[in-house]
Amino acid sequence: MPEKMPALEKEKLLPKEIWEKNCSLPLDLEKVPTPDVIKEVMPTVEELFEEYKKLAEVMKVVSLDLDIIRHGETAHNLERRFTGTADVGLTAKGEEQAKKAGQDIKAKGKSYDLIIKSGLRRTDATANLALAEAGLDLKNLAMVTDSRINERCFGEHANKHQDDFEPDEKAKGYSYGRQFPGGENYSMVIGKLIWFLNDLFKAAQDFQDQSNRPMRVLLSGHGGTLRMLLGILNEVKDREEIRKSTVANAQVIEYPGQKFYNWAQFISNEELQASIDKH
Repeated sequence: MPEKMPALEKEKLLPKEIWEKNCSLPLDLEKVPTPDVIKEVMPTVEELFEEYKKLAEVMKVVSLDLDIIRHGETAHNLERRFTGTADVGLTAKGEEQAKKAGQDIKAKGKSYDLIIKSGLRRTDATANLALAEAGLDLKNLAMVTDSRINERCFGEHANKHQDDFEPDEKAKGYSYGRQFPGGENYSMVIGKLIWFLNDLFKAAQDFQDQSNRPMRVLLSGHGGTLRMLLGILNEVKDREEIRKSTVANAQVIEYPGQKFYNWAQFISNEELQASIDKH
């Protein structure tokens, strides 16, 4: 028995190391990749499907304590500008919204094993403000950045005022299968999220195998991307229903001890292939 202890100790990973071990993205996650860069490194549709078919079985026994928070208000939100991957900060109101979310987290006595943020600073600021307000020590929290949960890229329309466009043109850009020039549509976003979820659930399995409890995760993201993510996790089949749903600034959505084993049925092989082809 004593001879085995050092080997077992080496295999015991911290949550951040577990995420990095399971994350398959060969990309600098601190940067904001363009749709072209994503296409270069994104797995094939066959690889993604093979992974999440396996994980659908795994998730029947693996749970995840997942909290999802949208970033607080930004100046672009206030001014009704297309934001997308434009890297803007929070307004004073947005900072207060994040702190209020932190107060709610504290009231519920929550703590986290892993914090996942997008590659954009508004999610970083929101998570940090909320966690500090909750009384959690940021220095002792495992945090990672993952650009696959970035907001949808609006291409040439980023930073432009929504009222500068005709209603029909704006509606086309917001529809499920269409995108603004140089940007992404929601189908493409779903492709990245399926890829992201593969890694999240592998990390959850790894953590539960070692710790005998669900991994507690806070994910700090964006309105458009979170609509799609929640649609997947809630197994909503109607894409337009998902697209029209809303997530408020600094709203926290909780999935306590959830088993997400039906999510693999959310998207068809053909739709996922199309999302990859369009990148």
